[in-house]
Amino acid sequence: MSVGGAASQQSPSQQSTHSIATGLFNYLPHWVTELISSPSLGGLEVVGGIPLSFVLLVVLLVISIFYLAGGFSSAAAHSDSDSQSKAKKGMNAHAHAHGGGGGGAEHDDTPSQRPQSPVQLGTISKERLREIGTGTDPKAPIYIAVKGTIYDVTKGEDFYGPPDGPYRGFAGYDASHALAKMSLKPEDVHGDISGLSAAERDILDDWERKFQEKYTIVGQVEETVAR
Repeated sequence: MSVGGAASQQSPSQQSTHSIATGLFNYLPHWVTELISSPSLGGLEVVGGIPLSFVLLVVLLVISIFYLAGGFSSAAAHSDSDSQSKAKKGMNAHAHAHGGGGGGAEHDDTPSQRPQSPVQLGTISKERLREIGTGTDPKAPIYIAVKGTIYDVTKGEDFYGPPDGPYRGFAGYDASHALAKMSLKPEDVHGDISGLSAAERDILDDWERKFQEKYTIVGQVEETVAR
């Protein structure tokens, strides 16, 4: 007995349910509809007079929904992973440029209005670093702190300065956590490195050496968090 045939022998509510089931048949492979509609299954009923064939249909649809949901989740996870991979590749390329002794990648053809002679800041607060170090003023220097030590990165403004520097989000902050994790996420741009793994600490130490080689130390951030 088919699902459509069974509906004519049941109550209006059951007939409505079977109408929905019959409509859903159009979305199932032919061999599945043949199996569900076979006389050997159509004549069997479960609780409430519902045919076993309809129960099997619902089960198949539920499985299909979970399968599709899993596919979408996997695609989203892959997209996020791909974005993070691209960010890490970009930071690796940037680290290579740091180690290259200057390189032309950090300079465009427009003369900078920023001061090129670093000024010593002494010990300042995180809030003060944020006020003076972002580079939003085109005539002001750009500062980034690594492990509490502040560097004047003005000569790297193509990397760290607004509006288009790929790492402009680091300017005005202690970016230790983000550097260690090779992350560009705003929530990772802070100086708390207490929860880093041994491998992440090694990455951060490498970044620190590169900053020391390329940029001038101009101060310290007070109340630096746990090391």
